[in-house]
Amino acid sequence: MTTKRRCGIILILGFSLLFLFLTGISFGSATNHIYWAWLWFIIIYIPLLTVLFRSKQKKISRKDKLLEILSSILVLSTFFVIWAMLQLYDDNNPSTFRKPFIISSFILFPFSWILTFLMKKNETDSSSIENDVEHKNQRVFISYNHKDKTDALKIYARLKLEGIELIMDEFDMEVGEDINEFIKDSISNSGITLSVISKNSLSSSWVGKETKDTLFLLEYTGDRKLIGCYTDNEFLDPEFVKDAVKEIDEKIEKLQNLVDAQRDLKVDSTNLNVEITRLTKLRNNLPDIIGYLKSVLCLDIRGYKFEESMQQIVKSVKEQ
Repeated sequence: MTTKRRCGIILILGFSLLFLFLTGISFGSATNHIYWAWLWFIIIYIPLLTVLFRSKQKKISRKDKLLEILSSILVLSTFFVIWAMLQLYDDNNPSTFRKPFIISSFILFPFSWILTFLMKKNETDSSSIENDVEHKNQRVFISYNHKDKTDALKIYARLKLEGIELIMDEFDMEVGEDINEFIKDSISNSGITLSVISKNSLSSSWVGKETKDTLFLLEYTGDRKLIGCYTDNEFLDPEFVKDAVKEIDEKIEKLQNLVDAQRDLKVDSTNLNVEITRLTKLRNNLPDIIGYLKSVLCLDIRGYKFEESMQQIVKSVKEQ
């Protein structure tokens, strides 16, 4: 149950019970003074209910408990005022009827207005959050290997013409910025990863990390999309994984030999170990990556098919 619904139930319950009670006593000995109670009742409840029912948001905010507690306090306070009125009321002095309402108005009117303001403000905040999420979902991170930079820049220029917000290291990565942090931030701050697929990219430890991280979020959060567009279709070859793993193993072996040589010279090999770790992860993740790419529609951006594929990408982004 959403916050809006819970607050609504609390306030409507209080509103309904007080409405029935005031209707019942409108025909008693305090009839001449009942307008005080009705005015008091309307000023407290109507603004709150108006905000709740005019809201198009399913949720008011993340401050669920605060709003529910404040709503409950308000309702209980109005019941207390009614109880106080019943205790103080004197048939011989009907003017005592209005005292609790007048005194309580100095506290409950501001309280009601503050609560109304908080609900309205949080409704706006929620709307802003939803807009930010929608904006983020249509932001595209272009993942590519630098050997495919020409194709990546061509994609960037074409999508930019459509007004799509893009993230690409060529334009968005600061000098000296940590590559790993840039990748994590780019994926988390976008709703779509557009992967430029080629033999070069699928043998790149960085592109492999970007793809695997996106697939992880896609599987466990469902709020990400991975669009693959290829400059060559070698990844469709049944022997591609076998051949690619052999190449990766050769790179790892070469790096390991360098690590051994540096160790003999008593030189730290952290730089090489980091690259070996990335390549090892790529080696382990490559079958899953290729399996996913074969299970979804990947777009051909070679030659005359480029424009048709770009139109499909634009449509997919704007539907996100």
